[in-house]
Amino acid sequence: MTLRVLFAITITLITLNVYTAGAETPVARVGSKVITLEELNRALGSLPSGGPMTADEKLERNARALEALKGMIDSELLYQEARNAGALSSPEFVRKSNEYQDTVLADLYRRKLFDEKIKVVDADVDKLMADRGVTKEAATAILQSGKRKELMMVETAILLEKYKVELSPDLAGKGEPSIKDSATLATGSFFNIKYGDVKEQAKRFGSDKAALLEFVAGIVEEKIFAAEGRANGLADIARYKEQVGEFDHSLAVNILRQRLDSQNEPSKKEVAAYIAANEFLKYQPRYAAALMIVTKTKEEAETVRKKALAGGNFYELATKYSIAPDAQANAGRLGMMTIGDRSYTVVDRALLAEKTGGVTKPVQGPHGFSIFKLLEITGKKKRDDGEAREMARRALLEGKFEQYMDKLRKSGQVEIMQKEEAPAKPADSAARQ
Repeated sequence: MTLRVLFAITITLITLNVYTAGAETPVARVGSKVITLEELNRALGSLPSGGPMTADEKLERNARALEALKGMIDSELLYQEARNAGALSSPEFVRKSNEYQDTVLADLYRRKLFDEKIKVVDADVDKLMADRGVTKEAATAILQSGKRKELMMVETAILLEKYKVELSPDLAGKGEPSIKDSATLATGSFFNIKYGDVKEQAKRFGSDKAALLEFVAGIVEEKIFAAEGRANGLADIARYKEQVGEFDHSLAVNILRQRLDSQNEPSKKEVAAYIAANEFLKYQPRYAAALMIVTKTKEEAETVRKKALAGGNFYELATKYSIAPDAQANAGRLGMMTIGDRSYTVVDRALLAEKTGGVTKPVQGPHGFSIFKLLEITGKKKRDDGEAREMARRALLEGKFEQYMDKLRKSGQVEIMQKEEAPAKPADSAARQ
């Protein structure tokens, strides 16, 4: 059974339970990972304000829930593929994950210090309000900021001594740095930072040793504050684990995607063929202003078009004949449209075939047949060859990636889960409403 079919089955579950079921209600299983409604609600990002919803609101909610679930399943499929491919043990993953762990722990430790040691006295707040003529909130923020800076200076000095930090003499003085990859920039009781470890990041500083020194000092500060965070048990709290887990998940997926792109890199011949088959890549996007009239049938559209070509006022025709929901309010105005930022649509091609003032032949759409009057359009300009090749390259890679994802979705790793007590009959009834 394909994932598309399974998604269709889950509409019943989501219609009944999104926002209402218990936090641990399972929605889907990907391998050993169970996706719950709690996670789905968090992915949606907002909860309803309460009260009954209209049919359209229910449809919109369910569509959002289904799209979010699809994204979560795809993400988990990719993560498990990345794990199986050894991405989590790659040097890039280990380095970036460790750096992020230090960042989170250092930040948590700073916040802990601030909460414990930053106290603002009311008398000081009142004095600052009187001296500077600021609000109580502003005065409090100013005093807290000053105390944070002072606290950080003191704490940094304490930790530098505690962890026996020393900076390399190579960072001192002026002139062109001649630092080898093996050269040590800073040491501490639990770390040794070599130039090769930070070379790529440090390239932007060029010959500016002062900037390099500040950069290394920042790394050292992050490490010693993170060490204190670990010593204070902050690596065991839920907030830390959640942040690091989400980062590692995304990092593993990104590394896998980079590997796939490298394996699927299109040839020059493939890129050239794609550009030849997709005319929009040859030219810069164009901007057009147009009017639109929508009718139920092609015959009606042809009749209205003849009236427009005979000199009829298109605004009045739109108000009188168009079935578009906002036709009465805007008289057919569409505003500025972008043509050529993606593959040409039938509407794009219809407009490009017209001169300014021209009216297109009927174009079939999801709600009937439309005719368009072209009011203005920017000139045709050739796209830069390098830009066109890169767009074609990315499109080809995206196509191969979608093929890869389609295989994953059909691999049998995905199970859509429904609670036994969710009967089919109420779901059918809800669908009819």
